Amino acid sequence: MARGAWWMVLGLIAGCSVAVPDEEGAESNADFYADHAAPTKAQSEELAQLGHVDAYFRPVTHDLALITGADLADANGDPAAAAVAFVAAHPAMFLGATVRIDSVRTISDGTIVRASQMAFGRRVMESGLVFAFDTQGALVEVAGSERFIASLPASEIPVPQAEDVARRYLEQATGVSALVAGITEPVIVGGRGGLRVELEAMPASGPTRRAIVIDDQSAEIIGDVEELRSVRAWGLGVAGEKRQLDVTDLGNGQFALVDPTRAALATYDGRAGTLPGSLFTTSDADRWDASGTAHGAAVDAQANAALFFDDLHQALIDASPEGHPVELTATVHFGQSFNGAFWDGAQAVFGDGDGKSFAPFGSSLDIVSHELAHGLVQQTAGLDAIGQSGALCEAVCDALSSFVQLHSGDPSQAWIIGGEVVAPGQPGGALRDLTDPQWLGSPDHLSGLRDVPADAAHDDGKVHENATIIGNAFFLMAEGGTNRTSGRSVLGIGADHAQHVLVHALTHGLTPASDFIQAARATIASANRLYGPSDAAQVQAAWEAVGVLVPTDDAVPSHDAGDGDDEPNDNKRDASAIELGQSISGVIATADDKDYFRFQLDAPRDVQLTLTGLSTDLDLRVYDVRGRIVARSERPGRADEVIHARAKKGAYDVKVYAPAGAHPIQAAYRLALQ
Repeated sequence: MARGAWWMVLGLIAGCSVAVPDEEGAESNADFYADHAAPTKAQSEELAQLGHVDAYFRPVTHDLALITGADLADANGDPAAAAVAFVAAHPAMFLGATVRIDSVRTISDGTIVRASQMAFGRRVMESGLVFAFDTQGALVEVAGSERFIASLPASEIPVPQAEDVARRYLEQATGVSALVAGITEPVIVGGRGGLRVELEAMPASGPTRRAIVIDDQSAEIIGDVEELRSVRAWGLGVAGEKRQLDVTDLGNGQFALVDPTRAALATYDGRAGTLPGSLFTTSDADRWDASGTAHGAAVDAQANAALFFDDLHQALIDASPEGHPVELTATVHFGQSFNGAFWDGAQAVFGDGDGKSFAPFGSSLDIVSHELAHGLVQQTAGLDAIGQSGALCEAVCDALSSFVQLHSGDPSQAWIIGGEVVAPGQPGGALRDLTDPQWLGSPDHLSGLRDVPADAAHDDGKVHENATIIGNAFFLMAEGGTNRTSGRSVLGIGADHAQHVLVHALTHGLTPASDFIQAARATIASANRLYGPSDAAQVQAAWEAVGVLVPTDDAVPSHDAGDGDDEPNDNKRDASAIELGQSISGVIATADDKDYFRFQLDAPRDVQLTLTGLSTDLDLRVYDVRGRIVARSERPGRADEVIHARAKKGAYDVKVYAPAGAHPIQAAYRLALQ
């Protein structure tokens, strides 16, 4: 996707007309999602001609968001032409839109065609369509959004004036000179005509690349988005261990830090302040980046990028128009003790950190993977950088980096973003924790959405904070667990299935303006297509747990529910709180009974749990937020159970239960936490 697709609109309320039902939707043989709008009569008539399909339309605008079927149309050897013809043949469903083909890619399970909506010779920024054809050439899915544009006045502002307005605006905002960095493009935003200007500047706070939209009638600024894909971070430190590298022999006694086995994966030195910088070369293939501040960061970045490439190799191939893996480029040592990392639309860039708050960012597998994942997202769904689309983009990159960490790094650091670079030498630091976002002050549920203007001054709509809502959904669908806010539990589908579902949704169902609801529908559809209804049900449960979808039932049991006991704390979801210094009396009534308690630590500390006053054999276990056993005491007979351990900051569940073979009858106990 073109770099110009990173987007946002400043507090703009669309003023364009939209199609609305002219009467109650006519009956057809289509299945419709109950939580979305019914089609208009004309839309229903078009659907009826397609045979049995699944479809849903957005409320208010009534544009088609998703339609799937076994054979919506035949490519006849030309998927691009078939996509254009399908839209033209169904004017009611697509609100009379015309489209421009952006890309056609043959992937492992068919062909993906991406298109932009055009109106009055301009790209409509809030729109986009993706067409999925199977290996036999049948169109099986169309997803995206369209806008009805009834009219548009001729532009009153010439391009040079728009560029000058945008440049002066950015220079005033940053305090430094700005340069136009791309071709100015006429667009439509919220029904208004505009000129989209790309500019670059280098303020002391770090580089910026902004897409600024100028209203072509009034010269008013109606859009401003930061295009650099960044993780604003903290950190640990460079590990320093020996890493295996595949490099290029230049044939003149020199070697280059370019991996010929991984699509020319390369790492550059950014100390001079330009991008990509100078390619790392050496006369000793076993000696790279061996001197200067944060030396060795290039080795870590290159090795980490190779792990990312290996884990997502097929996805990188599918994302490339030429059928070759997307080329990955990294620059390290950027800026002076620069505390950050970003994707600039063409490559990943990593600062060295200040050594106190942050370690070198290229040394972290999850940070490197997150930034490179922006490149994959850019080449597939092209998610916008603002609002819900922006938060979704950050969450997708967090999830993809977590899968790489699970498969190739430290599984204990998976789903914890930035744990290797924040506050080096001080355990417990991180940017985001997708297993339990609240302990770092981020939301885990739609009810906690940070609702702020989607502009550069507010992190494009708090995209990094709101990303944890969706990140928790991805964690739940992969690993299972319980959302702290809703109390709803999910069994999960496993990390491998979840990764495939997410990548499939990126290539088949998501478009630049996709929001949380569309992401939910796309991943559910992908899970059903790849693995069947059982996985799809768990993916839906994850979205329900974080509040994006309305639950289909009143409660989802946790893993340990269902033992027949009516006690209020007989499952993790209903665990009773226990505080430091507190002791609680309880009773295990039967062999199947179990009691759960939960405690929260605001900082790492030593803790001791004791289970005393036993009349029969009872045991004690402690679980972390991911449901893993982190401590246990299973002494035989009536002996007291004691756990003494050093615990990290976070929430923990305690289970009191009878071991196999025990037959407690109203067995009393006393649990103490110190």
